[in-house]
Formats: sequence, C-alpha cells, structure tokens
Amino acid sequence: MRSSLTAVCALHLIGNALILWLGYAWLSIPESNAAHLLWSLLIVLVFACSALWLHGTAFVYFRRAPESNLRHSAVVALRHLPALFALAVIVIVLYWLLTVVNGLLDQPAFQLASWLTMTIRKPVPPARILALFHGIVWLVQWLVLPAILVPTAAKVAAEGFGSIRRLIEKPSLLRSLTIFVLLLGAVWAPMRLLAWVPEMPNFAAEMGSFLLRAIIAYLMFAGFLLALERAISSGRPSLTQRRSSAIP
Repeated sequence: MRSSLTAVCALHLIGNALILWLGYAWLSIPESNAAHLLWSLLIVLVFACSALWLHGTAFVYFRRAPESNLRHSAVVALRHLPALFALAVIVIVLYWLLTVVNGLLDQPAFQLASWLTMTIRKPVPPARILALFHGIVWLVQWLVLPAILVPTAAKVAAEGFGSIRRLIEKPSLLRSLTIFVLLLGAVWAPMRLLAWVPEMPNFAAEMGSFLLRAIIAYLMFAGFLLALERAISSGRPSLTQRRSSAIP
C-alpha cells in the first residue's frame, strides 16, 4: 500500500507537470491554417484526456484503498474516460454560464442600489451591491458547484454513468467545506501567489523570485489536488456519505 501511494504521489507530481507543459506548448501553436488548427484541437484533446485520466486514476485509487492497485485504478479510470469527458464538458458549460452571468450584473446592481436608496432613504452605492453580487458568484464558483461536482467526478471515475441515479447526492457541510478549502489551496492560492510580484533590486532577483514562487505554486497545486482526491474518495463516512451503518 505504501509503495503504491508513493507511486500515486510521484505520478501526480510528474503527470501534472507534463500536462501543464502540454498546455503551455498549445499556447504557442499558430492557427494560421487548417492543419495548425487541427493540430491545436488535437493537443487540447490530449491535454483534457490526460488530465481526466490522471485525476480519475487518483479518485479510483483512493476510493478502493487499502486494497488499491495503481495499475488497476488506471485501467478503471481509462475505461470510464468517456464519462469523465462528458462530465468535464458539462462543467465547462456551467462555469461558462457563470462567467456570462457575472458579466451581466452591472445593470441589476445599479437597479437594486437605486431601489434600496429610494426605499430606505439612504444612498446605497451600486459598487457595493455589485461587489456583493460578485461575492455570491465567487461562492457559487468555489463552494457550491465544487461541493456537487467533485464527488460526482469521483463516482464517475470509479463507476462511470452506470449508476447515474446515485451520482449526485446532497452534499454535507463538512464535505463541502473540505472541498472548498482544498480547492482554494490547489487553484486559487497558487494563482494569487503567481500574480504577486514583489519589488526586487534587479532582473536576476526578479527571475529568482518568480522561479521560487512558481515551484511553490506548483507544489501547492499538485499537493492540494491530491489531498482533495484522497479526502473525497477515501471512504470516510464523514466525507463521502451522510450516514453509515454496520453491515454484518
């Protein structure tokens, strides 16, 4: 079990780096003609399938621990890759719609601020209402949707769409908060770290700072994602199911 867990950690550390490199390589591909466009689409497909397979393998592995076998987990995740891909498309559509809604909130915020100003006879800045709306969207993006979608992805990786009636269940508060904290550590915090640019005396120091921040951000990304997959798929009743009972 310990050797398999070490292999899963190493696979995550190396696999995520290769996938991110593939995504970076895709950005440099010109789309000047049909051949380049097809090549670009192929790279995107390989990028998506590789990421889904890698993290699907971790979901399956931790779901069946301590009897897990890395090779068998990879085979199961590969078998359910079409279902994971379909779920990924749904997730992309949901987050795209959320982005569209987030961009259309200026007018509703102005109207609500005007109505509140007339109702309570005190000026209500539209910017404050808009910030509130954006905060609600942020919580939906990082808390509400992940609380539903991450456990669903874990089930799809292990079972496919065969048990579609049991895929989505009411999330518990503890599991939702666990997903929220680990997801912030895996994605939001590394992005903020990379965006932070401290003042440095020269170019060499700036490059050293960037490399250090990039390494820390990547380790956070890979480590927190692995912790998320383990927490959701480890079979602990408090995180993966609402109730448990002894089975004779």
